[in-house]
Amino acid sequence: MMLLEVPFSGGGSGWICVADCKKAYNLRTYQFTGLGAFGRMPWTFDWGASVTWTMPVPDVDLKVRFSVYNLLNKQTTVRVRTRYEVTPGVYRETFGEGSNWTAPRSAQLVLTYNF
Repeated sequence: MMLLEVPFSGGGSGWICVADCKKAYNLRTYQFTGLGAFGRMPWTFDWGASVTWTMPVPDVDLKVRFSVYNLLNKQTTVRVRTRYEVTPGVYRETFGEGSNWTAPRSAQLVLTYNF
C-alpha cells in the first residue's frame, strides 16, 4: 500500500490516517485501503427443499406446496462493520464485527388453484 498526503480522511471511505493524526488535515498522512484490504467474506451456502402435491380434484388444478428455507439452519455472517475510524487516528472497537446474518430456517405452505 502506498502512503499519501490528502486534505481529508473520507470518513471510512478507504483512507486511513497513519501518521500525524492530531495535526491539521493538510499535515496528516493517510493510507488508501482498497476494497478487500482487511479480508473478504467467505462463500455462503443455503440449502432449501420444496415438495409439491397435485390434488385429484375434478375440473380444478389444485396444488399444495411446502417449502423449507435454510434447511440446515446455518447462521452465517454476511456483512461486517467496515468503518475503521471514528475520527482520524481513532479506531472503532466494532470494526470487523458482524452486522447481518443469514435468515434462520423458515417454512412456507402455499395453496394454488386454477379453474
